[in-house]
Amino acid sequence: MNSTPVAKLLKTSLALAVAAVFSGSAIAASSASALVPVAHTATLQRGDAVLGALPKMQPVHVEVVLKLRNRDVLDAFNANNANNQAHGMAAQPMSRDQFLANHAPTQ
Repeated sequence: MNSTPVAKLLKTSLALAVAAVFSGSAIAASSASALVPVAHTATLQRGDAVLGALPKMQPVHVEVVLKLRNRDVLDAFNANNANNQAHGMAAQPMSRDQFLANHAPTQ
């Protein structure tokens, strides 16, 4: 299996997200001030009910989003490439190393 820095970062992020899901009740019990709000939490609707914990083998969908660095520079790079292509010029690709050095999330 290819073990690139990005793959390692994704694996680590996923592992942390899963750990956070399964230890959420322990965190809530220990320190309410340590909690971080989530952008899109589930909202119960009329008739919905919390029935308890999920079975241990129940699949859980987890999405992890990592913030890019220098987003404005990346957006400008992409806009410049789109403008160049609109005027019949070739796009200038960004190398993987350039992306990782300047825009990929870090620790």
